Amino acid sequence: MNAYRGDTALPMSADTRLYNLFYFLSHVIMKLPSSICVMLLCVSHPLVAGDLELKQLRDTRHCPGCDLSDADLRGMQLSQANLRQADLSGADLQGADISQAILYKANLQNADLTGTKMSGASLGRADLTGANLTGQLLAKARLSRANLSNADLSGADLRGANLQGVNLTGTDLSGADLTGVYLSGATLNETNLQNVQFDSADLHGLNFTQVKNMSGVGFRDSDLRKANLAGVDLRGLDMSGARLLGANLTGTNLQDSILNKTDMKKAIFIKADLSGADLRDSQLIGVKLTGAELRNANLVGVELSGNLIDTDFSGASLIRTSLAGANLKGASFRTARLEMVDLQSTNLYGVDFTNAVLSRCNLRKANLRNANFTGVDLTGNLLEDAVGASLPNIKP
Repeated sequence: MNAYRGDTALPMSADTRLYNLFYFLSHVIMKLPSSICVMLLCVSHPLVAGDLELKQLRDTRHCPGCDLSDADLRGMQLSQANLRQADLSGADLQGADISQAILYKANLQNADLTGTKMSGASLGRADLTGANLTGQLLAKARLSRANLSNADLSGADLRGANLQGVNLTGTDLSGADLTGVYLSGATLNETNLQNVQFDSADLHGLNFTQVKNMSGVGFRDSDLRKANLAGVDLRGLDMSGARLLGANLTGTNLQDSILNKTDMKKAIFIKADLSGADLRDSQLIGVKLTGAELRNANLVGVELSGNLIDTDFSGASLIRTSLAGANLKGASFRTARLEMVDLQSTNLYGVDFTNAVLSRCNLRKANLRNANFTGVDLTGNLLEDAVGASLPNIKP
């Protein structure tokens, strides 16, 4: 006979066959009537299945489906062990080594994994509900569709781990390093993400609206395509280089956030607060910014188009920014600085430019009806074929 670990066939030793025989006989004997059991000296020499399984694990590291609940496994060397579908609920694994072990569909509910080595372990569909994984080294671990609800992963190292579809309801991930993880399809209800690093992580399509805490989170170069961040507090976060294509940021607080060189095509920023945000060299093509606030934001080198009705750009810095063809009806650029901005064919109906600085801007074919240029010097700006404007503030 052969034992199997993954796709590799391993020869089964004589000891392993003996343990399997004992395991089988113990179950048979325990099902016999008590009188017969006494005759077989079960009382004085009981065969306890759990003890046999524990001995088998220690000697062979091959114990798929074993009942090891509440077992004392402290400090055991179980690297590359086969514990597929094993019951380890409540087990004490403090200081044990289960790196690269197979724990697919294993039950690790409430197990103590303090100081356990788990790097590279296969934990797909494993149940880790309430497990203590504080500061755990789980780099490149395979945890797809695992249940980590109410587990403590604070300070854990999960760099490069596969967390696709995991349940993180009520999980504490504060201070954890999730750089480069694959987290698509995960559940994040009441999850604590304080100070988590998601740099270069795949987070596309995730719903962050029910997250407990996101202060201090890092999203540099992360994939947030079509993510739902509506109403989330992202103040001051570093999201530089992130991909936010089609993301929902309706009503999101992005004050003073770092969003330079970010791809935000077709993102929704309706009534979002981007005051003081750094948006340099970002792409906001086809975005919805209706009612958004961009006061004192840095929009240098930004390419911006879409529905920008009633957007507040007061005090913002727009240098070499492209707004060509955008709908800016009712927007405000009070005290803003616009230098070499492309506003060609833009709808600027009712826009407030009071005390703004406009230098070498392109306003050709723009709709300037009811626009307010009080205190603005339009000398040197291109106004050919601009529509409906009374521009008394052009100095010769």
